[in-house]
Amino acid sequence: MSWTDLATLIIETDSTLGKVESDKLKLTNDEKTAAVRDVLDEFNGVRPIVRVTEIVGTGTRRYVLETAVAGWDAGFSAIEQLYIVTQPGTSDEQARELSEESYDVRLTADATPKHALFLAAAPSTSETLRIAWSLPHTVKDLDAATATSIGSADKQAFLLLVAAEFARKITCRASDLADHSMGLDQVDYRSPERTWRQNAKHLRDRAVQRLAPGELSTGAAGSSTEWLPRDRYGNARVSR
Repeated sequence: MSWTDLATLIIETDSTLGKVESDKLKLTNDEKTAAVRDVLDEFNGVRPIVRVTEIVGTGTRRYVLETAVAGWDAGFSAIEQLYIVTQPGTSDEQARELSEESYDVRLTADATPKHALFLAAAPSTSETLRIAWSLPHTVKDLDAATATSIGSADKQAFLLLVAAEFARKITCRASDLADHSMGLDQVDYRSPERTWRQNAKHLRDRAVQRLAPGELSTGAAGSSTEWLPRDRYGNARVSR
């Protein structure tokens, strides 16, 4: 069974996680939903949806992305690659990638600011801008999303990341309870804390193994490294 929405994702994650030995360690549904949201944010920083849009040059240096690019998400989208193309889609097509130094994205000074692409040199009307841009994935029923966009090849890895986040939260709860469990009638939470910490690492390692080898490679043949999430601007996120 492959999960399709928030509810089935949580059910399958709980099944993967196994039994939680104490009611005090169990996560509420709201906490599980928050964990899915955190993992989705992390996942989007590593492998967002990437779409390609072509815009015919107008001889100007400024293009408003919310207008020119259908579906541009003002709170997330970023340009991944940018090309100037002549005779697109023909056997004579020629594409020249622009360096990041040759363009910039800024907010306009309008009453309702929009993201505008500014180019160092204006493309002519015989040239086409080919923009590869990012869009966030969604999980159906999470924050009113109407569809799940994560592909089948990545669904299991995503589930394992969610399970690892559940386990991490349980570890933190067990740690807090261990700090306060001093009486003879109270449960010793130190052992569950160690167990769930190991579970979190194991689940995350399994998720890493399912991610694309190119994202794990260190450059040396046959070697791999820990999956280090990055935001859409390439900045490494601090591991929890």
